[in-house]
Amino acid sequence: MTRVHPFIRSLLAALLAPACGDNSTATGFTGATEAVITTTSAGDPSTGVVDTETGAAPTTGDTSIDDPSTGPVGDPGDTSTGDASSGDTGVAATSSGDTGAGDTGTTGAPGDTSTGDTSGGGDDGGDTIYAIQNGTIAEASPVIVEGVIVTAVAPDLSGLFAQEPDGGEYSGIWVAVGDGPDIAKLVVGDEVDLTGTTVELAGRTTIDAAAGSVTPTGVKGLLVAPEPLPIAVFSEPVLAEPWESVLIRISGAPLTVVGLLGGGEFKLTDQGVALAVDDFLFNVPADAVAFPGFGPGATFTQIAGVVNADGEFDGFKLAPRRLEDLASYKKP
Repeated sequence: MTRVHPFIRSLLAALLAPACGDNSTATGFTGATEAVITTTSAGDPSTGVVDTETGAAPTTGDTSIDDPSTGPVGDPGDTSTGDASSGDTGVAATSSGDTGAGDTGTTGAPGDTSTGDTSGGGDDGGDTIYAIQNGTIAEASPVIVEGVIVTAVAPDLSGLFAQEPDGGEYSGIWVAVGDGPDIAKLVVGDEVDLTGTTVELAGRTTIDAAAGSVTPTGVKGLLVAPEPLPIAVFSEPVLAEPWESVLIRISGAPLTVVGLLGGGEFKLTDQGVALAVDDFLFNVPADAVAFPGFGPGATFTQIAGVVNADGEFDGFKLAPRRLEDLASYKKP
């Protein structure tokens, strides 16, 4: 083996040193200069770039907590739309009716359009025959009844029958005048206003107008058609009661006279039901020209009249008013 001189060995080492340093760089050596290389940051998800100018630590990316533009709900400085839903702006308050629109319905308030008590009665002219007959207005009550129609006038002028224009049950009443109002010029179909006191006379509900008034309105010729009813209405007083003083008519096939009751009254039957015919307003047997040979066995096909209560008879009778109320007479 050849021995190398120490001087020569030192010279060779010096010459070969730079080549070894370059080789280490190529193999991936990392040093201080690596700080300038861009890389992704785990801290800032919005950019992924490290701040090379300030060197500040990366933020978390959450700006909702400390950002004054949003702030927590209820924050005094909060201008977010969420607060408006809480009603703080007054919007919700107007929806509750606080503007006063609902107050217009208050009873008695200005502009109140409610009709109030429409039951009538007393001195306002709101009384009706219906209310008197059905017991709504008590006996011995003062009444004012307006716009009713005369359906019959008693021949002795002691009173008249009047009826509500709409007719039906409880629509008729007897009006007693005594020595009070003069009714001599009244005729069937006249419209009248009545004042008086309610009373029961001989089983008949009555307006006592002796100390009151019967005032024609000037309207005349009003037609009140008789209410068609079966004769069975007279089979029991309770059935006839709602028709007291109402103008009705009954028909039969035929209505047959079965007996004379004295004076101008008589009894007839149909389908086994008996009916007493009154002479209070018109005396049928007395008109021998229109009803020759009148007696049992005579017949009619129809009779109209006012249902008249009779305390002595303990029931109701039919009171025809005139010749035209009896149809198709046949003598026995």
